[in-house]
Formats: sequence, structure tokens, C-alpha cells
Amino acid sequence: MSYTLFDLFIDSPCLFISPSGLRLSISSKQSDILGDKCNNFHIKSILDSSSFEYIFLHIDSFSICFIDPCLFKNSHKLILILGDTHHGPKPLTYLCNWIISSNVKRIINYSCPHHDELISLFTGIECVYFPAIFGVKFWLKPHSSPSSKIVHIGNISSHHIRRTLILANLANSSVNVDILQVHGYQMNLRLNQSIVSINCSLNCDISHRVSESLAAGTLVVTDRLTKYQKFLQHLADENIISLYSFNKPSQLIDVLLMLEDLHTSPSGRNELFARKNKSQREFRNILRKFSFYEAAAKYITLKAVELPFILRPFTSNFDRPLTWNDLEFYEACQEKHRLNELNDVFKLNLSYNQKILLQRLCGFIF
Repeated sequence: MSYTLFDLFIDSPCLFISPSGLRLSISSKQSDILGDKCNNFHIKSILDSSSFEYIFLHIDSFSICFIDPCLFKNSHKLILILGDTHHGPKPLTYLCNWIISSNVKRIINYSCPHHDELISLFTGIECVYFPAIFGVKFWLKPHSSPSSKIVHIGNISSHHIRRTLILANLANSSVNVDILQVHGYQMNLRLNQSIVSINCSLNCDISHRVSESLAAGTLVVTDRLTKYQKFLQHLADENIISLYSFNKPSQLIDVLLMLEDLHTSPSGRNELFARKNKSQREFRNILRKFSFYEAAAKYITLKAVELPFILRPFTSNFDRPLTWNDLEFYEACQEKHRLNELNDVFKLNLSYNQKILLQRLCGFIF
């Protein structure tokens, strides 16, 4: 079934703008501008001809470059919904300057929780992490007889160094993995028909494949990240997902081989089916327990909201206010981290703040 999100709590005229074409159900009184129609001229014409209570801009560090922030100068309730904020040249610097130049009231981040505090510090607008925004479009009953065993869904390119390395290690082992590039309901069906979904982050983000996989009724194994991924750690602590270390691929291989072995016997398949049901049920309970969508709706509508602990931004103990040069240093290290080339950075004479910033990427304690 389709799972509605904020429209349970928001009943106001809304405009939803998404260059990527992804649609999020915000309100029953919603208008959409999607995909190729997300150009400055078309957006301006819609804003000039209609009145909206809220304007939602679903954006990432690539597509925001093509949207003029001055379009929204007269919009009193502009909400940003942020996807990836770690790609491209100086992605955070550009994003923060864009926000400062516009009239943003609220910022929701569903991909990179380690950026919440930085965005808040440099823009003066609180950035809040809501990880299941795009992650539960469809709920499907767990499949008792999956047709495929292990799947990885996502793009593989020069930007996806971590994924490439992980999948190369699996290819050299006896683990059989289907690498798929599917979207929407077809993606959820393939997830539903699998035993387990392997997730690998790009750059300490949290792929919404984690939430989509759980909602589709399959098990999830994802890479262990840093302390900033509190939501992911909570799912692991509740035994809803399994974590592996990027630097220890043998751990992942052992887990996947064990799941494959279970699949070979009737009793093992029954155990897998029970585990899939339990993971989905417990994930749904967490969304209810922490009132994710109600909390997000309150935040969007400028109401006071008490965030659950797993969503509160991590507060770093910087020894002085961060500068734009600090942010540029961090952005350069993001690329090195994604390419697994941080060793040279560690050899530098780093300031205290720079060390704190690097902890966001690698989790090392200096």
C-alpha cells in the first residue's frame, strides 16, 4: 500500500518542487513542479499566479545550483528538503550561501545527518534530520519464498568508490549478489523478493534504501558509520538491521554466507521469514513510537516540537566559532574520505576544530 506522510497533519495549499522528479505527499491541497519543469521561468510563473501556504523545495547539492534563490524572496514559508549535500565543488559552501540569499524558514535533511550542525551554524537556521522522509513510500508484506537471495540497489559510478570496493570484495567471494538499478514500485518489489538488501553509503550519508528495504519487508545489512548516525545505530541496537565495517569486508561476507546457508533448508527459510517480519514490524513501531511524521509536520509548520533523541543534531565542542575556511577544509576532506585517501590529511598539523570536523567523516578520536 502507499504510505502517506505529512498529509495526515498538514491541510494547507502547498507547492512541492523537485528537480529529481521524486514526489513527496505533503498535503491534500498540493501542487507539484517535477523534473524538467523545475526551471526558474516556470517556477516564477507558478509563484506569480497562485498562492501557497508552504513551498517545499526538494533539492541536493547538484540541482540547487540551477535554482535562483531570489525566486523565493517573497515566500514567507519556504521549506528545504535536502538530499545529498556532499557532491560537487564546495557543496556545503554553495548550499549555505544559497540559504542565506533566500528566505528559507525550515530545513529538513534526510541523507547526511553529519551536516546538520554545520548547516545550522553557517546559516542561522536549524537543520533537522528526518531519515524516513522518502524511505517508506510502499509497505509490502514480507515475501515468504524470495526469488532472489541478496540484492544491492543503487548507482555504481566514479562517484561511488566505497560501493565499488565493497561489491568487488563480494564478487571475489562466493556470495551471489544481484546488482540492480530500479526505481519506484519496481524497486520495492525486488527488495520484497530478496532475503537481504546490502546498503553502502557514499560519504557517511544514510541511504534511504535502509528505510525502503525495511518497509518492503526484507533484511538490511549496512555499513557502520560514525557517531553522527544516531538513527542507524538505534536500528542496530534494536536488532532491526545489521552493521558491517567498511574496512572489514570479511564481516559482511560472513553474514551474507550465513543468510544464504539458512535459505537452503525449509527450517532456515522459516527462520528468515520470521526475521523479516520482525524487522519490518519493529521498524514500523519505531516510526510510531517517535512520531516521526507528526514531529516533522510540527517542525514544518513552525510549531514547537520536542525532537526524539535519535533525531537531535550532534553538538560538537569547537574551541572557537567555525570560519568559511574551516568549511572549505572539511569539504576537501570529504572527497579524500570518499576516495579512502585521508592518511595524508592526518599527517598535517591540524587545528582542534579541524580534528573535530574530520571525526564527522571517519569517526577517529584524536
